[in-house]
Amino acid sequence: MKPTIVTTTPTINLGTCQPNSNHHFTFNITNNSIENVTLSIRPSCGCTRPVLDKETMGPLEMQFGKGEIHLSSHKGVFNKFLMITDTNSGNVIQITITGNVV
Repeated sequence: MKPTIVTTTPTINLGTCQPNSNHHFTFNITNNSIENVTLSIRPSCGCTRPVLDKETMGPLEMQFGKGEIHLSSHKGVFNKFLMITDTNSGNVIQITITGNVV
């Protein structure tokens, strides 16, 4: 079965970051099907706040989502995740947000 939702931004690399800093990011999602899809989005932790432009997408429609991440004082490489689900089919895509707090 062909995935109903896809992204061309599976990884967002924020590069070198300062402790206790905020960073904005964007990502895209495409409805790869001929049906409407309803989306839900869930971050891996409370430090990440993603927003979709709309929760329902028409056939072959694309949208850009955006978000903000607040990094703590912990130094080192980080990996945070966004799980985006097509609630109609159950298809899930993951977007990874990565960087290095120095």
